[in-house]
Amino acid sequence: MKGRVLILVAALFAAACSPSYDGLRMTVLEGASTAEVDSAGIELVHGRVVVFEARPVSSVDKDYEVSDTVELESTDDGVARVEPGVLVNTWMMFGVEPGDTEVEVRINGTTEDRIPVTIVSASEGS
Repeated sequence: MKGRVLILVAALFAAACSPSYDGLRMTVLEGASTAEVDSAGIELVHGRVVVFEARPVSSVDKDYEVSDTVELESTDDGVARVEPGVLVNTWMMFGVEPGDTEVEVRINGTTEDRIPVTIVSASEGS
């Protein structure tokens, strides 16, 4: 019984010391000047590429660490493809075909968010 209580206390303590996901801080670094990139949604012109930084934001005093794994994955690679960049927390998005999809945000293997993505035709985006 005492062992179970200690495990419960340890689990509660670990949860209290962990960050709590509150979105991504997204910054365009390079690429399509017409791209709109933030945690509310991404819009990119078909055939264009944007490079951005995406850092998780915590709603509690405990921040995410560099060792926390952030993964972004398009739910439809036929519309938008997302690939990791060279630097930590950098990503490249390719506008494959006009349409709508989502980017799934996973932190340390847990899905935390889905960000809507719209790829517009070149005539709409100019």
